[in-house]
Amino acid sequence: MREHYKFSKLSQYLRDKDEDTITLSFLEIESILGEKMCKSAYNYQAYWSLSKTHTFPLAWINEGYILKSLDLKNRIIILDKVKLENAKTRIATRIDSNKVSYLDNYILQEKDIIVNVLKYYSETLKDENSRYNSWKHCHEYFLNNRFRTSEEITDNMCLHLAFYLASWGMYRGSSFLLKKDYKVHNEVVKEILKEKYTSLWDINCEDLRNKVDLVLEISEKIKKIYIKKRESLDDLEEVSDTLITKILMGTFGCVPAYDRFLKLGLKIKKVGIQMYNKTSLIELISFYEANKIAFDECKLLVNKCGDNYSEMKLLDMYLWQIGYDNWNKHL
Repeated sequence: MREHYKFSKLSQYLRDKDEDTITLSFLEIESILGEKMCKSAYNYQAYWSLSKTHTFPLAWINEGYILKSLDLKNRIIILDKVKLENAKTRIATRIDSNKVSYLDNYILQEKDIIVNVLKYYSETLKDENSRYNSWKHCHEYFLNNRFRTSEEITDNMCLHLAFYLASWGMYRGSSFLLKKDYKVHNEVVKEILKEKYTSLWDINCEDLRNKVDLVLEISEKIKKIYIKKRESLDDLEEVSDTLITKILMGTFGCVPAYDRFLKLGLKIKKVGIQMYNKTSLIELISFYEANKIAFDECKLLVNKCGDNYSEMKLLDMYLWQIGYDNWNKHL
């Protein structure tokens, strides 16, 4: 609480300034705070990244800003703001006039989505080698080479997929993948590249509603491939939906990854059920469409930073961050 109070002066400054882009030197920040920052702020990127021990970034995240640039050498930060000024007008055009009294709840939900998506996305900007970027590297390689099927390309795809999965916990000691080389993914990659699944690449939620059966079809195909690959290990461990959905997210970008944090996010936000199936996917699609304004704002800002994230990736980021923060809070 004391730390939050200390940084509230910077939050108030940003609130009063209310500009789209704000550049601040470290000296200016210290002047606003009324005291010097600790040595870690001058030497370590991690200080500017939100964590259990570093709450400083809440000073701008809670005001709708994202850390666009951090220059430790020249001691300068650049903050970008998400534009929310027209949110009430845009939302009001989409809801019944009898429900206008609920407008503030819509705004609170919109801010919640934007703040949490940007909190997640900011991790990709503050460290160019962050594990958060593993998804981007994998997805972009698959997306850009999906119509090229040479042995070299598919081999590189296997490498990207393996490293992305490792970055996100799928090569832990209990995983059968830990006992295999990266080429174990070769058959799965070839299945993903089949023409019948072309419509799934970065598919939007409106179109996904009509392609849920196709998503579940390839999910089952991938699962069967890995079950066969695993037989030689005499390993009875199930090929999990977490693995399947992480692969679909890392390649097509068409469904969120159903790991423990996303499932916790689903529970907290009461979005459908915490099980990967048709019902859950349809509930997720409906949730996205009901909050499309907020997610579109996130998409625009991400685009401004040079990235193009699919709608399901944005939803994945939001629910994962909700779940992760809740888990972290109770450690």
